[in-house]
Formats: sequence, structure tokens, C-alpha cells
Amino acid sequence: MKEGMDKSATNTDGKVKDLRTSLRETNALEAEAKAAKERATLPLDVRLKQFREMLTEKKVSAFSTWEKELHKIVFDSRYLLLTSKERKAAFENHVKERAEEERKEKKTKMKQIKEDFMKFLEDVHISSKYVKLVRIWSSRDFFHKYLYLLISLFQDVLQ
Repeated sequence: MKEGMDKSATNTDGKVKDLRTSLRETNALEAEAKAAKERATLPLDVRLKQFREMLTEKKVSAFSTWEKELHKIVFDSRYLLLTSKERKAAFENHVKERAEEERKEKKTKMKQIKEDFMKFLEDVHISSKYVKLVRIWSSRDFFHKYLYLLISLFQDVLQ
């Protein structure tokens, strides 16, 4: 009898799984149909803008790939506003622009840190010999890595 019960339970489980799969497919088809109607009514630039806003809201990493970030955006209704090719192209453009913005921000921040450090050295009246040495060494890459740490240490001491 156990064998018969196991078979019927397996058949029931299989039917439930089939129903779930069928429901998911139906929901996906309905969502795609709705999105197709929206794509027909909204101009491309508006749809692109909404898609890019979604990428920003979902905090898509500027240094990540489409595959790694897909799980963040796939369930948002704005995801379907573009065709698959348009989505991927918009994603690539967004990532490229965000990466460039982040690089510029980092460069600006490092420049500001360097200026603050130089001002600090002048404010505490360190001999010009040391200021000159810092100016020479500041062109080296390793100096930039530790500059932020030095400034924060000096600021802690002064406060």
C-alpha cells in the first residue's frame, strides 16, 4: 500500500508543480502583454528615463555585470518597459556613466584631501623643508593611499 500512496503523492506533487509553473508563465505573459501596451504608448526616451531611474533606485553597482544585477531589477514593473536589447544597452550605458562619475568623485575627493593636508601643514607651521618634501612625495601613488589616514589622524589629535 505504501507504494501506491507514494505514487499518488508524487502524481499530486507533480500536478501542483505543473500548476505553479503554469501560473508563473501566465503571470509573466500577462505582464509582458501589459508592458507591450505601455511600450506602444510611451515614447522611447521616457521609457529609457524610467528604466535608468529604476537602476539608480535599486542601487545597481557601477562595476558589476548584467547577470549579477539582474535579480535586483527583474521584478520591477519598469524592467519590462524596454525590449531585451534596449534593456541591456541601457544597463551598459548606465554602468559606464556611473563608473566614470565615481572615478571623477574619487579623484576630486583625493585632490581635496591633498589640499586639506597641505593647508594643515602650513597652518601648524611645519618647516618649509617638510612641506617641500610632502609636495615631492605627493606625486607618488603610495602617498595618496595613506594621505587620508594621515589627515584623519592629525584631525583627531587637533580636536
